[in-house]
Amino acid sequence: MQYLHALEEKVVARFENEVRMRKEMERKALLLIEERYTFLINELAKEEKNRNESLENFQKIIDTDIPKIQDSLKDEQMEMNDNDNALNTRITEETQRLVDMVMSEKKAREETEEALLEMLKAMINAMKTQLENERQERQNNQDYLINLLEDMCNKLSNATDVI
Repeated sequence: MQYLHALEEKVVARFENEVRMRKEMERKALLLIEERYTFLINELAKEEKNRNESLENFQKIIDTDIPKIQDSLKDEQMEMNDNDNALNTRITEETQRLVDMVMSEKKAREETEEALLEMLKAMINAMKTQLENERQERQNNQDYLINLLEDMCNKLSNATDVI
């Protein structure tokens, strides 16, 4: 019985260790997501600041050379929009990749937990079957010994009756 208790403690400890490791991995993934998210927000803020500074400088120059500046401004705005779109696309892709990674880790953790639970159920069923078999064997042995003792008592009783 101590073996079963020790085995159960080992299984529980392993299960808890697995859960702790999975949670730690999820925490690290979330920290990584937050870190990258903050970095990308800072990058966007820098880009926005740069764009605002550029627009202010262009306004001063527009007063002197409108047609040339307008063409340059249009080109710059298109480039910034493209950069913003590219940056947004990168953010979206990176976020999706991290979400997918977290989801796959979560799925793997759930599958591991399910497998461990199935293993525990199988072990419990095997132990129950083994205990039932041992109980039945003890009962059969006890019945045999009782019958043997009853036979001996009957023979002794018969022998004392004959004497």
